[in-house]
Amino acid sequence: MNSPKITNILLSLLVLVVLTLVFVATPSFPQKAQPVSTSAGYQRFLPIRPESPPIQGIPPSNHFALDTETGQLCKSFPWNFQSNPFNQIPVCRDLIER
Repeated sequence: MNSPKITNILLSLLVLVVLTLVFVATPSFPQKAQPVSTSAGYQRFLPIRPESPPIQGIPPSNHFALDTETGQLCKSFPWNFQSNPFNQIPVCRDLIER
């Protein structure tokens, strides 16, 4: 009878399927993220240049910069004015640490 021969073939196929599943399911080694170099020809923080004369109640435009990595507006230094909504804008230096 061919029963032992069929059993051997089925057992071999089962082993092959299990090994294939183990190989496919095993995660590859994670790649380390390459650090973003700010010296690669771009400036991360672009100061906003004054376009018009100062307006009362609005800080001068040279107090702000644009973070080119996140697109977020930030303050060029940690100034605070009494009860001013502009105080909620983060300092550029703090964006680097995030």
